[in-house]
Amino acid sequence: MPPRPLNEAVTIDTLKQLVSRIIQIKKAIEGGEIAADAGGKILSAFVNVVTLGAVPAAKAVLDGAISAGKLAPLAKAGRLPDTDTDKAPFLDVFNVSDEYSKILDDRIENAFVNHLAAQLEGGQLDNVDLATWDINAYLEDWLKARYNDKAVSGAPPNQIDVDKMQQALGGLKKGGAWKAFKSLIGSAAG
Repeated sequence: MPPRPLNEAVTIDTLKQLVSRIIQIKKAIEGGEIAADAGGKILSAFVNVVTLGAVPAAKAVLDGAISAGKLAPLAKAGRLPDTDTDKAPFLDVFNVSDEYSKILDDRIENAFVNHLAAQLEGGQLDNVDLATWDINAYLEDWLKARYNDKAVSGAPPNQIDVDKMQQALGGLKKGGAWKAFKSLIGSAAG
């Protein structure tokens, strides 16, 4: 599926499909279906869209998702410092406030990340519009449901730069990476 037009909502499913394409490219390179040099350039274009020049820690989270072949590892971005995901809006969408991370016991934070990973993998969040998504509010609601209406509060909304996401998707389409990807992979690209 090509990137959505710039006037359409960017959803978690948009991200899921983008990661799926990255995984397809990686598998095609590993399987010898496309040349490593051409595939590497296309793979770099896709990864750059998702990370937008993010720091190595954010790229490592994406690499984990690519290696695992699924979206769930992106939930690990919730543990990264805010500054590691600020420039990568597709990963920042899962980044919990650093202040919440300081307050929460590691076991609780890990349980939340595991819950989020299961929700991502199960498709329960696919239709969430990232322009209105707030991971901090999602965490607060999860805590209330799990701990008898007790929670942390006060974190500012995690403002996702949806415009930056849409520009990146538009740039990917304009740059021809989708077309090159589809011609190299063929009908399997969708």
